[in-house]
Amino acid sequence: MALPGRIGALVVAVLAMTPHGRVLQSSQFIFDTSHSEDKKSGLIQLASNTKLRFNVKGGQPKEGDPVVLWECSPGNHEIFTLGNGDIKMGAYADRCLNVEGGANAGHRIITWPCSHNGKQTEHEQFSLGKDGRIKLKKKHSLEKKHMCINVKGGIEDGGSPALGAELILWPCADTPQPNEVFVFDEGQIKLKSNQDFHFNVAGGNVEGVHDEGTKEKGGFLVMWTCNAGSHEVFEFRETGQIRLKNHPDHCLNSAGGLVPGNPIVSWPCSNTLNTNELFAYDKKRKVIHSIEAPSLGFNVAGANLAVGGDIVLWSLDDGEL
Repeated sequence: MALPGRIGALVVAVLAMTPHGRVLQSSQFIFDTSHSEDKKSGLIQLASNTKLRFNVKGGQPKEGDPVVLWECSPGNHEIFTLGNGDIKMGAYADRCLNVEGGANAGHRIITWPCSHNGKQTEHEQFSLGKDGRIKLKKKHSLEKKHMCINVKGGIEDGGSPALGAELILWPCADTPQPNEVFVFDEGQIKLKSNQDFHFNVAGGNVEGVHDEGTKEKGGFLVMWTCNAGSHEVFEFRETGQIRLKNHPDHCLNSAGGLVPGNPIVSWPCSNTLNTNELFAYDKKRKVIHSIEAPSLGFNVAGANLAVGGDIVLWSLDDGEL
């Protein structure tokens, strides 16, 4: 017999515990502030899979919206299509990758109207080869070599570029180098050596700089990681509240009180500091627990460690944490 809604979820959660009552990884989270300037706000990620983070369902926090696990979704300025001799923006089919000012070494890769003035130019004729390099079709007249898209400044130890590193045109190396080898994955062009980094039109400015309504130049491309949405960035306040940084009137709340199984939701922050919105992050144990009832903490319901997993309040046990 199928169990209804929350009762079923709670039974599954119990089954996800060891015989000694030790909570598994469904209660462990990381507060990642690495991409915030103030280092006080950041993402709350699942410790066992940091690609999953807290997300207020719906994207525009309202009273009672549930908190779930979700992956970062790429924006329109991060999605591309491989065309017939060119690379287009996925959501802007009239915009192609182009070399700013012509096919010369060191020039930036930008977005520009495809076949501008009715004719495809040689500095927009890109294709992704089997070796992962993105080359212009025609060899450079002076270099006598194929020209490749290249991450300016190279790759740091560990296979990562600098965040925001520009993409430029450069003579292809005799053998493929990490800063010129990419993979195409579901619309994103990712650095093969570290696929957390991908092509991004800086600032989302696909059409480039505007001056009195005219398009002066195209938006330029950089290497970037997935941008967090406004409903995914949180801050732990000194009051004990977990507030949405970009929606400062909303805090995380255990709906209905400090009862195991109650959902964690977005709720208007209280001036009276109610106990069901006061939590602390234990960095060593990687748990977010209630200040009033420290044995209760955030948990993924039913150990559903996947996209859409609901965040609830549940009993913590130090046995395995």
